[in-house]
Amino acid sequence: MSEQSLVARCVILLLVFLTLNAQGRQQDTGSPNRRASGDSHFASGKKLIDANCIDCMGGTQAGMEQGIGEVETALKEGYQDRKAAYELLADAYGEMVTYTGKSQDVSKSYDARRVGLDRKLFELYPEDPAVLDRYQATLTNVTERIEILRRLLRIKQTPVTQFELGYLLMEKQNAKEGLPLIRDAIKAEHDPEAILNYATKLMGRLKEGGCPLAAEALWQQKAQAAFYKATSGEGRPQAMAGFQQQFVAALERVNCKNI
Repeated sequence: MSEQSLVARCVILLLVFLTLNAQGRQQDTGSPNRRASGDSHFASGKKLIDANCIDCMGGTQAGMEQGIGEVETALKEGYQDRKAAYELLADAYGEMVTYTGKSQDVSKSYDARRVGLDRKLFELYPEDPAVLDRYQATLTNVTERIEILRRLLRIKQTPVTQFELGYLLMEKQNAKEGLPLIRDAIKAEHDPEAILNYATKLMGRLKEGGCPLAAEALWQQKAQAAFYKATSGEGRPQAMAGFQQQFVAALERVNCKNI
């Protein structure tokens, strides 16, 4: 190869290198712009979705649809916090289920999209407590829900999860495992309304299973009275705390099988 040819070849390679390098810089400078666009669309969509919920004053279906479109565009533009975007969209689809309730096909379509996104979130973030809770709420199969709630309880123990799992186990005639979970949920809960709800539902379940709580009517009265005292006026939380202690003690004496 002559010296002239070698120089020409080097010049060509240098030009190719410079061209590719320039293209790379253009792409690099474009990426931040695209991310900024995604961020902007997400922020706009979130604002619209938050302002147009079914119970929001002045909220509209058109506003919700516009918000959904903005978040979907954000994802196409490469918005990075996909978990937040999917959760926001799933909630928005849920709102659209109600908005479009008069059109059964459209409503079902939005519900399917909501369930699909919650399933996708579960596949992407299988150890995230909030994602697990969202996903289990979409399941219609009790056995599958129990499996997910067990996993959720191992990761993050809350009274709500304890009660939901315990109640489902009792529905599957597993009081041996379910009743202690509900008892622990009532013991750990601080919200008076939740405590009243847990106690009422449990007494109903025991009665349906043919093993009613002794003096059930009296316990119903005590629960209502404690709730009233705890929530009326300035509130007397010690009233509900006293009921909790007594009711949990009564549950420890329950000996029911196959409910």
